[in-house]
Amino acid sequence: MIMRNDLAQVQIILDYRFSEFENLELALTAAGADEANHDGNRRMAQMGEKLIEFLLAEIAYAAGASRADINENVASAVARKHRENIAKTAGIAPFVRCCPRQGNGPPSQAVLSRAVCADVWACWLDSARDVDVVHRVLHHLG
Repeated sequence: MIMRNDLAQVQIILDYRFSEFENLELALTAAGADEANHDGNRRMAQMGEKLIEFLLAEIAYAAGASRADINENVASAVARKHRENIAKTAGIAPFVRCCPRQGNGPPSQAVLSRAVCADVWACWLDSARDVDVVHRVLHHLG
């Protein structure tokens, strides 16, 4: 279980206040960290990645970007390395609950990448699928 103070810190990082912490807590739980849910945040991360791709493409489309530019911008924004950097620079990384088998080292690139995507999906679910909320979260994360 993630401490309430930690969840409050993540809300500040995301610039979103959750009505319920359940989705946020799951979003911060890596695969293997919870014996009762071995997959952890993988499903949420998968959906969050697709949501991020769609919203970034939609923003670029509205700005008149070419198809090639849309593809390039979305591909670079959803690259694992980019999402890992977001997790580190935004400050999400210390709050990710990792699999005990990973040891005491820092979370892997994949774990951090999934956490960012899962956090975005958690905001989407908690906000009753409010696109404006997710746009703000994405902008706040960089």
